[in-house]
Amino acid sequence: MQGMHATQPALVQPAHEMAQLPFGHIMTKWPHHPNLRKKPHAPSKGRGPVQRAIRRAFMASGAEVLNSTEIYDWAHGRRRFGRRKSMPFGVYSRTLRTLRAMCEPVGRAPTIGRPWLWRLRNSHEHTR
Repeated sequence: MQGMHATQPALVQPAHEMAQLPFGHIMTKWPHHPNLRKKPHAPSKGRGPVQRAIRRAFMASGAEVLNSTEIYDWAHGRRRFGRRKSMPFGVYSRTLRTLRAMCEPVGRAPTIGRPWLWRLRNSHEHTR
């Protein structure tokens, strides 16, 4: 029975042996990629699919003011013109939240349903 409990080698190295290892070997996950510390704080901020579609709608139309319907058509064209009569839950609310962050409401359109009119904020202005 005594032979069954053989001593296992230590998995944790003593502190004096760890000090001999090169710096960054244990402390970082990517020791050979020092440029990861230089990446931007939010590298993909402003580059979401709905944000790009809103900017694309304003650029393609050439208009200063667009209504909500036109923006929804650009942002979710495949979903709006498909076989389904309505869009999945949350699509309009997420797009509206992005519109409020990127654009300023100008007024209401005189057409049926009275969609909101939106003007794209300048890129140098602070967005919420």
